[in-house]
Amino acid sequence: MNPKQPWSKLLFTGTRSWNSLTLSATAVAESWIKGVKAVKLTTAATHYITAGSHVTIDGTVNYDGTHKTLTGTATTLLYIPSRFVAETTATADTVKFTLAPGHPFEYGGFRLKLSAASATAEDLTITLDSGAGAVYDTQIYARDMNGIQYLQWNLQDNPMPFDRLDELDFAWANTNTKTYGLEVFYRRI
Repeated sequence: MNPKQPWSKLLFTGTRSWNSLTLSATAVAESWIKGVKAVKLTTAATHYITAGSHVTIDGTVNYDGTHKTLTGTATTLLYIPSRFVAETTATADTVKFTLAPGHPFEYGGFRLKLSAASATAEDLTITLDSGAGAVYDTQIYARDMNGIQYLQWNLQDNPMPFDRLDELDFAWANTNTKTYGLEVFYRRI
């Protein structure tokens, strides 16, 4: 029997919506951020994602995948550590808060802290984007965030298994612009 892998976590932080952003139709540029080789992507709207947060880019030719951001909030520029390859992104390319490790994994839940309780009835959702096709996509979690400042969904004693092509998309409108820290737990199986 194989021993269980340790839990890994993705960190998501910022001050606005977790819903998908789109990239603008702009050429990707090579850059250096604090001594780290990076690429500069441009979002279609101000993104408010904090440096150190993880984002998943989808639809590009060269930059799809989960990346740790290198720069902070209130900008349309998004810097990620990556080897530069010339490309012009498209408005259909997205930036999401997604757990997509690219290998079979167990989802162990999340832990969330807001700067203050939300004052709007809006659902935080987690949706399976199934690698088997859209007919299998399903919402696995929903919670009205009105009045909530701290939230935890712990599945580590009974984790949910997923295939290597499966992705979990996290979304919340956050119209009250609460600063959030979201930790998402997963491990390879």
